[in-house]
Amino acid sequence: MFSGKMILATLTVIVLATAGAFAQSAKVQTAINEMREGDFMAARDAINEASQDAKTGAQAKTWYYRGSIYDQLHSSLGAEASKVKVGMTRQEFVLIPVETGIHRNL
Repeated sequence: MFSGKMILATLTVIVLATAGAFAQSAKVQTAINEMREGDFMAARDAINEASQDAKTGAQAKTWYYRGSIYDQLHSSLGAEASKVKVGMTRQEFVLIPVETGIHRNL
C-alpha cells in the first residue's frame, strides 16, 4: 500500500506546515511579552512580522496588540513622538535626539 518513505515524507510536510503556523503565533506572543517589558521597538518588530503572515495577519488579536504597541511606543517618546515615522528602523530611531531615559530599552 504505502511505503515507509511516502508516509515519512507526508508527516514531514505536515510537521513543517504546522511549525510555520506556530512560529507566527509565537511572534504575536513575543510582541506581547516585549510590550509588557517596555521594549516597544522589539515588540514593534515582532508584531510587524506577525501582521505580514497570512494567518496571524487576519487575526484581530494581532491588530489589537499592534495598535497597543504603536500607541505605547508613541506615548513613551513624549514631545519627540512627532519625529517618529512608521517603518522607521531601530537605527534611525536611535538617531532621534531625545531626553534621557527614552532609549533605555533599545
